[in-house]
Amino acid sequence: MEPATLAAAGRAALALLEKLWWATPILAIALIVAHFQLGATKRSLGEATRSLAAERVAHAQTVSNFRLATEQAQRVAEANAKRVLVDQQRITEGVSHDYQVQLADVRARADALRVRIAKAAADTGGARAGGASPVPEAAGRSDGAAAQEGLPAEGADGWALEDRVIATEQALQLEALQEWVRRQSNIDFNDHAFGGGQPALPPP
Repeated sequence: MEPATLAAAGRAALALLEKLWWATPILAIALIVAHFQLGATKRSLGEATRSLAAERVAHAQTVSNFRLATEQAQRVAEANAKRVLVDQQRITEGVSHDYQVQLADVRARADALRVRIAKAAADTGGARAGGASPVPEAAGRSDGAAAQEGLPAEGADGWALEDRVIATEQALQLEALQEWVRRQSNIDFNDHAFGGGQPALPPP
């Protein structure tokens, strides 16, 4: 640009400033206000950035805590389920063992009674062969043997010995089942969080 042109532009600008001298303070004030507003905006933006970062950290911590709590609850639930299963199995084995012992005892006593009854019958047969009549004595020995073994004699109340043995075995089985149910119902399935389980099968 030529010097003459620059000089003309300068004179024009100076003339404009002389005409708009009253706008100069306003422009200065506007610039100052804009400066402070810009600073406030920067500070607000910084605070918002820090707040957002803090919220992200808090959210991440919440997610981590929830995951840890879930894993812990799962471990507790698994441990509780194992405990319940062990208790169920222990009860089943214990009741089954007691039942088998009682059943074996009843059958052993029944076998002993059969032997005594057979011996009494043999003695009765021998007495008949000798011409005597020892039936009441033999019957008394048979009834005494039954009483000693805790089982009624054959023919008592119209029941044969084998029927009474079967009834005794069934009664023992019912008692074992009732005991199994009672013990299973006493297991604390909710001892720990998310505990649970179903009773094991009853003894045969």
